[in-house]
Amino acid sequence: MLVSRTDNRPYMNVIFGNFYSPAYDDEAFVDETMQRIKELGFNSVMFDTKAWEDFKERYDTGALSQYVRMQEYMGRSARAHGLGYNFLLLYLNGDNLYPHIRFSPPIYGEETVFLDGTPGKWYKYWSPKARQSMKEHVERIMERYGDGCERCMMKDFTGNDGKEVIPVCSMWDPVVAPSFDEEGKLRYLDFLRTLYEGDIDRLNQSYGTAVESFTQLEPEEYWYTLKYGTAILTEEDVRKQTPQYFRWRDQAFWKYYNGRAEYGRKSIGQRCAGIGQ
Repeated sequence: MLVSRTDNRPYMNVIFGNFYSPAYDDEAFVDETMQRIKELGFNSVMFDTKAWEDFKERYDTGALSQYVRMQEYMGRSARAHGLGYNFLLLYLNGDNLYPHIRFSPPIYGEETVFLDGTPGKWYKYWSPKARQSMKEHVERIMERYGDGCERCMMKDFTGNDGKEVIPVCSMWDPVVAPSFDEEGKLRYLDFLRTLYEGDIDRLNQSYGTAVESFTQLEPEEYWYTLKYGTAILTEEDVRKQTPQYFRWRDQAFWKYYNGRAEYGRKSIGQRCAGIGQ
């Protein structure tokens, strides 16, 4: 159990703000809301502090966007109302990729590439550069604002104290987005090679293709939306195991297994052998 160091009660946290709110609210609204949160019995609030460029600008240059300025005020208001605070620091999951809502661009680290070579506006989830940029974001937020963060004690069922921790929400499963540069294409083709255990004839039978090697496949032949556009997979496709079904299935496997590192890419073929065949 987590016990808040703010008031020595069980840790009770609620998120306050997302994308545009409270950046476009006023300070009186923030103060009123903090008071209500306190009255409802919470002892901590969580702020939406994902990897956006204006947080980096604050760290690098001291510049204050409207969003960052208000979030800093929220931290002061939380403390003034007897509340702790912590951060929603999700990364690599696409939850900050909304330029029509949040005007500061996301930090990609390294971006995917569309088929025509233009920026793909998603993270390369496997990229060391992308991962390092997210790690730096978390470290910088904690360096700049960590002193005011909620601290909790971990207690066991007998009530004995364990170590002190700083609760944050840092990562969910990453969004596994495609990239059609050479690196991205080869990664997906390598996945197909593993899935089909190196048997190109089996893939040709599934996809209705006639290539001699996995590397001969072009994105328009293996990627579902490039082949079928917005066509929806039907029950008949699944029942008849059409090429459309197999492309959809393989893409779903790719997203699932690459989004969960504990499975390991080497085990994909073995785990999927015989499924839908």
